[in-house]
Amino acid sequence: MDVLLPDPLTFGFRLVRNSLETDSETKAQSPFPTGSVLSHEVTPMEVLVRNNTSEAIKLNLSVTCRDVAGQNCTEGADATVLWAGALSGISMEVAPLQEARHCFSLYFLVPGEYTMVAAAVIEDANNVLRARARTASSNEPIFCRGPPFHVRVVGGAL
Repeated sequence: MDVLLPDPLTFGFRLVRNSLETDSETKAQSPFPTGSVLSHEVTPMEVLVRNNTSEAIKLNLSVTCRDVAGQNCTEGADATVLWAGALSGISMEVAPLQEARHCFSLYFLVPGEYTMVAAAVIEDANNVLRARARTASSNEPIFCRGPPFHVRVVGGAL
């Protein structure tokens, strides 16, 4: 297995916008800052997982969302974000040198700054991946994590 970048997996996020929202005329007329999403509206998103190796990788993906104070904002009685789709336990296989995506939607209840992070545990890792991850045991999981993706949520209509 050839690992072509420092990390076997890389991650990214994308806000999924309809064609009207991506039109430059619409952006200019929007009262909200570019790159912001509205609270109290469903926000479709994608997490992108890129396999940087020459072999397929099976993984278990999860997505976390934290508020500006670093608190998990999707779990517990004080959740400030509701979601549709899966945010954890997402099994997928990414073909060699390809990208896979997982779609989900978020519903932000409270305006503010949020941080999304994608992470994965590689299943059935081979010896090359284990050596790069500096694991000695075949039972030890290989964990990969992506960079934070910041989402600014501004007040929306109720």
